[in-house]
Amino acid sequence: MPGLPEILSPAPTAVAVLVALYAARCVTLRLLAPQHAPGARATSPMQRWVTAAAFALLLAALGVIGAPRLLSLQALQHFVLVLVVPPLLVVGTPAWLWRLAIGRGRRLALARALTRPPVAFLAAVMTLAAIQLATLLLLEAGDPLGHLARLGLVLSGTLLWWPIASPLPEVPHATYPARIGYLGGLALLVVLPGAVLTFSSVSAPGSYAEAAGLVPGLDPVMDASLAGAIAQLGGGALLWSCAAVLFHRWWTEQHTGAPDPLYWQDLEPEIRAAQASAFRDDDR
Repeated sequence: MPGLPEILSPAPTAVAVLVALYAARCVTLRLLAPQHAPGARATSPMQRWVTAAAFALLLAALGVIGAPRLLSLQALQHFVLVLVVPPLLVVGTPAWLWRLAIGRGRRLALARALTRPPVAFLAAVMTLAAIQLATLLLLEAGDPLGHLARLGLVLSGTLLWWPIASPLPEVPHATYPARIGYLGGLALLVVLPGAVLTFSSVSAPGSYAEAAGLVPGLDPVMDASLAGAIAQLGGGALLWSCAAVLFHRWWTEQHTGAPDPLYWQDLEPEIRAAQASAFRDDDR
């Protein structure tokens, strides 16, 4: 396709850094698990698959798309970095490693304060809005500060998702009604601006408009509409689907007494290890 090299900005350095980070994570888990999670597996199979999926998406968003020159590609990248990767990283990281990272004392108190739903929501949304505006209006494609902006998206997204997906009882997620309402409010913040872009004649600004002219059949207005559709349809569908899943889990736990799956995956290895130890004692 004419103009494709100017539209995509593959970043081999980002690929190398992500591969190194994934390898370092695997080594860290193997080295620290015997000390901090004795008698249990370092991670569950589900956590390994979820983390692998998160890193694969990061490779696509940062290594293939790189520094996007189309507004629609930027919307897709930000969708992945804020709404898809962070919850996968939160759930895919074992609870014992989160405990080690957060620590105790003042750090734990600060984590509890920051991850309360109203605080996390306002802090993350304001940070994300500032990064989005800076990326859109101030940073040119390929600007080195763009790498910091994309890192900020992932970190802010992690804070945003913590009240929904926390696996730590000591830094807990919110109740089911609060989480459903939280996701509903977040969905409105994502869908309404997306609808404005989708159904208006707003044009992609500045260098984005120039890049849109390089792609046959695409113009700045269509590029902006595609960006809005990604936010409206992709973001809205994801967030409302998560709310529906939470409602189903809430109903199930109320009627069956099933345990919270996010906390259970932390306790299950310890329970199984205790059961195995009890069985060995009985055999003796």
